[in-house]
Amino acid sequence: MSTAAPALPSHDDLPGGWVLMSSEGLILDCNAWVQTQLGWAADALRGEPVDQLLAPASAVLFQSYVFALLRLHGNVQEIELSLRGRDGQDLGVMLFAGPSERGVQLLFMPLRQRRRAQEELLRVKRAADSAPGMIFELVRSVGGAMHFPYTSESVRSLYGVTAEAAATSADAVFHRIHPDDLPRVMQGFRESALTQQARSETFRVQLPDGSLRWHEVTVRPRSRADGSTLWHGHVSDVTLRQELAAARLQQQTAEEAARARSELMARISHELRTPLNAILGFTQLMLGEQVGNLSPDQLARLQTIYSAGGTLLSLVNEVLDTTGLESGRLSIDCEPVPLAPLLTASVALVQPQAAAAGITMDAPACAPQIQVLANAQRLGQVLANLLSNAIKYNRPGGRVWLHVLVQAGGVQIAVHDTGPGLNETQLAGLFQPFNRLGAERTDIPGTGLGLVITRQLVQHMQGDIEVDSREGRGSCFTVSLRRAPDLAAGGLAPAGGAPVRALAEPPSDAQSSETRSASSGTQTVMYVEDNTVNVVLMEAILARRPGVRVQVARDGASAIAQARAAPPDLFLLDLHLPDMDGFELLQRLRAEPGLAHIPAVVVSAAATSAEISRARAEGFQGYWTKPLDVARTLAELDKLLLDLPESFESENDSKSD
Repeated sequence: MSTAAPALPSHDDLPGGWVLMSSEGLILDCNAWVQTQLGWAADALRGEPVDQLLAPASAVLFQSYVFALLRLHGNVQEIELSLRGRDGQDLGVMLFAGPSERGVQLLFMPLRQRRRAQEELLRVKRAADSAPGMIFELVRSVGGAMHFPYTSESVRSLYGVTAEAAATSADAVFHRIHPDDLPRVMQGFRESALTQQARSETFRVQLPDGSLRWHEVTVRPRSRADGSTLWHGHVSDVTLRQELAAARLQQQTAEEAARARSELMARISHELRTPLNAILGFTQLMLGEQVGNLSPDQLARLQTIYSAGGTLLSLVNEVLDTTGLESGRLSIDCEPVPLAPLLTASVALVQPQAAAAGITMDAPACAPQIQVLANAQRLGQVLANLLSNAIKYNRPGGRVWLHVLVQAGGVQIAVHDTGPGLNETQLAGLFQPFNRLGAERTDIPGTGLGLVITRQLVQHMQGDIEVDSREGRGSCFTVSLRRAPDLAAGGLAPAGGAPVRALAEPPSDAQSSETRSASSGTQTVMYVEDNTVNVVLMEAILARRPGVRVQVARDGASAIAQARAAPPDLFLLDLHLPDMDGFELLQRLRAEPGLAHIPAVVVSAAATSAEISRARAEGFQGYWTKPLDVARTLAELDKLLLDLPESFESENDSKSD
């Protein structure tokens, strides 16, 4: 018999029966399994023919077939037989046989164990095939050829190839990897083999149907004795994760762009308001004084400067509103707002404009108890803009009227006009920024932002705005808002913000000489400002109060030192100072025992609601936004110096954010 096959182990810890047989077929030895499973003692079997352990049919097969194979090949693999126990019970086994120095070793593996092992292997395979992603083995030979000895069934869905094709050559899988990513993936395999470290790569895959997917592979290398490399690994489809990451990045980029745009607009607004403060401030002073040596034409030109400055200020406010609404940084808090007084105030606000244009305004009819859920200031801004547009774009001698429809769940406010109306093309571009629908070719002033802001403000108040217009028949803009509980009979309306004002008419001499019950003696106002033009303007405004002395400090440190030496009666603080901001300066002033009680007001070109809210929280008594309205600035000054009640945000405040 040949001795080419390796000797089989012969120990009692084997999972089956082991028998050592002579070349004549006699039993020389056996392990404990034979005794426990078949009931035969080793001593009783020694010298007995192997047939003693076999069922009759298996004994015939053994003598006629197995012996022949042993003589021919020296070993036998997987011959199914039946053993017979001493109790007459048969046990199916799988026979493995091979030579040893003392004879022939026979190994009997019970079929139930083999089936159990096969079932376990099948279970593992099914688990591997049903697991998300692909489990694989990848081998690179010494010559560099690569193939997948094993891939789970997911190779078909992930790469569009069969496991058999992948086992033949790894190229069946690799050629699906995007050509721009393949070199990086292959380099990752090489580096993991060199370092013997696990590695992960993410790459794109082009499927046969043309679709593009993202995969992630994780491999663990192992060098083999023959010089080849074996990788065990897993591939998963991470397309959704990549898409979510891309969406998050896109959202983050958009938010950063919106934030940068908002900050840029705020900065531009600040830079524009500073020169506007001088232009409008000094113009108001000159018009209020009505300088006698100016001709009527010169006074008219001065009025034109003032009006043009007001137009520029309106544009700055509208741009700030637009960017604030688009970026989501403009916060609008809604509460019950009595509608009737707000409608009356809005009509009164634009009445001078209507009178100058020859437009008839009809007063709205609204029950005094009706309330809407809105922001009073922003709703006033919406109504003022719609009414102003209805006047501007009307025909000579036209008419504008308001109509209020109250329903159970909401209130509709309709603004009608008798203007030329809009065609379908104009309606399509109605709410596009800077689109004036052809009005830019006329002498009608405007920027094309008013309606954009109006719609966004209404939407932020959870309302809606609709337009009904036909050429030659006028237009109707309808604002729909949520209805709030009615006011109780005889109840007082809660205080609400007035509509945002248009730029006031410049004050006359009579307006500037308004009465003031000044306290005895001179009062000192310290103005902390590093801009010379702003300082000169403030000195000129406060010069209208003979009992007020202006003390100027150019930075925070100087202000603290001067205030310690001579405490003023009022602080006016710019927010942007060379050495500290106005918020820090106020806190340092409040820390001084002799200065803590002195009122302080922000005077700044910064006009965002965040800064106004912070100023209120930090302890400022007011916030004056540049450019200053001279008459209102003096009125606020009088209140502060006389310690009269006042609102935090003075009427100098423009629309913010």
